[in-house]
Amino acid sequence: MSQAFVGRKAELARCRKMAASSQFECLVLYGRRRVGKTYLILELLKDHRGLYFTFEQQSTPVLLEKFSERVLQIFPSAFLSSFTSFEQAFLYLAEQVGTEPFTLALDEFQYIAMQDKTFLSMLQNIIDHHWQKTNLLLILCGSYMSFMESEILGAKSPVFGRRTASLKLEPLRFTEARTMLAAYSNLDAFLAWGIVGGMPLYLKQFDTEVDIRQNILDNILAKGSLLNNEPVFALKQELREPSLYFSILEGISTGKTKYNEITGWIGADAGYYLNHLIALGIVTREMPFGVKDNTRKGIYQLSDPYFTFYFRYISRYLSLVEAEKHDLLWNQVIEPTLSAYLGQRFEALCGEQLDEWNGTENLPFIFSKKGRWWGTNPATRSQEEIDWVASDGADKVLVVECKWKTSQATEQDIHTLMARCTLMPQSDPYQFFFSRKGLSGNASRIAQAHHIRSMTFAEKGDMLWNRE
Repeated sequence: MSQAFVGRKAELARCRKMAASSQFECLVLYGRRRVGKTYLILELLKDHRGLYFTFEQQSTPVLLEKFSERVLQIFPSAFLSSFTSFEQAFLYLAEQVGTEPFTLALDEFQYIAMQDKTFLSMLQNIIDHHWQKTNLLLILCGSYMSFMESEILGAKSPVFGRRTASLKLEPLRFTEARTMLAAYSNLDAFLAWGIVGGMPLYLKQFDTEVDIRQNILDNILAKGSLLNNEPVFALKQELREPSLYFSILEGISTGKTKYNEITGWIGADAGYYLNHLIALGIVTREMPFGVKDNTRKGIYQLSDPYFTFYFRYISRYLSLVEAEKHDLLWNQVIEPTLSAYLGQRFEALCGEQLDEWNGTENLPFIFSKKGRWWGTNPATRSQEEIDWVASDGADKVLVVECKWKTSQATEQDIHTLMARCTLMPQSDPYQFFFSRKGLSGNASRIAQAHHIRSMTFAEKGDMLWNRE
C-alpha cells in the first residue's frame, strides 16, 4: 500500500467489501480537500473494474460531454458518440454493467448537484428502477462538508435511504502519520505533524533526511513549493471574496477566536463568512465542555493545523516571504514562538491518546464524551482553561493537563491541575498529567500522593509515552 494510504486500511477494506458485493451499493464518501478521498477511490479501482469521474465547476453541458467521453471509452458504442443527458448516460451504464461488479465513483459530486437542482431526483429514479438490479457500487464523493451532510445524507434528500454506507474521511492521527515519517524521531515527527497536520499530501512534502528548520525553509517558505501557497490556492477554488476570508483566518490564527473579536478585526459582520468556512470544514465552532450550544461562549478555531501555521507565520509576513528573507523569518519570528505555538498541537496529541486509551487500563473509567473547558473561576473571578475533560455522562470525570515546555513540570503545575478540578461539579475528579519533559522530584512526589497519573512524551525510541 502506498504512503497516501497510511491509516486507511479499514476504510479501504470496507470499500472493497462493498465493491465485491452481489447487490447494488451506494457509498457517500466525504471529507476536506486533500484528506485523501481521491487516493482511496483510485486505490480501490486498482483491483476493481470501474469508472472514476471528477465534476468541476463547469456548465452541465460541458460536464456531460466529458462524462460521455469517459463512459464511451470503457463501453464503446457503434451508434453513440455522446449522450443527450446524464439520465441517458446512466441508463446506458446500467445496460452495459449488467450483473457484473462495477464501481462508479463521482468525485466532487456537490458541483453538479448544486448546479442542477433536478439531478438528485433523477439519480433517485435511476437507482430505484435500474441500478438496484445491478452489482454497481456508486460512490458519491464530495468536499463541501455541510452540503454532503444535509443535501446527500439528510432525511429530505431525494437519495436518502438509497445509500448503504457513509464514510467521513478524517485527517491522519499522529500515530498514523508517524509511519509516513518513520526516519524521524518521535519529536521531529510530532513537530512535522504539528505544523502541517494530518493531510497525507502535506505530510509527503516533508523530507525526513533533513531537519524541521530546513523543511520549513525548502518546502513551505520557498516559492514554487506546494505548501507555499496551498491554503490560498485551496480557498480561491471555493470562495468568491477571498480577501475577507483570509482576514478572518489570519485573525483566528492569532488568537481572535470570539465572534465579536473576529467581527471587530475585519470591520464587518462575520456571521455569513464564518458559516461558509464551517461548511467547507476549514473552521469549527467549539463550546466549553458541558455547555449547551445555544450560548455565546463558543469560540472559532481553524480545523487544519497547516492553515493555522500559514496564516500566522506566512500570510502575516508575506513581504518577507516574497523577498526570500527566509532565514530572517525563521530566526526572528518562527523559531522563537514555535514551541509555544505547538502547545496546542500537543494538546491535540494528548486528546488522541485519551481516545486510544479509552476502555483500557490506562484510564480509570470508560468516558462517553470529551472536550476542552474554559470559563470563569467563581472563587478568583479569573478566566481559567482546562486542556481536556472527559466524563462517563454521570458521576465520573477526568481532568487533564498538558504541558509542552522544555523544562520539567513543577509542583506549581501540579497544584494548578488540582485547583482546576474544583471547577467541575463532580466531587473528587480523576486527574491526568501529560508533559514533554516529565515532572521534577517535588512535582512527582505530590502527584503520587494525590494519585495523579502522569505520562511523559518519549522524544526518541519506539514508545511514544513513558509512565512516571
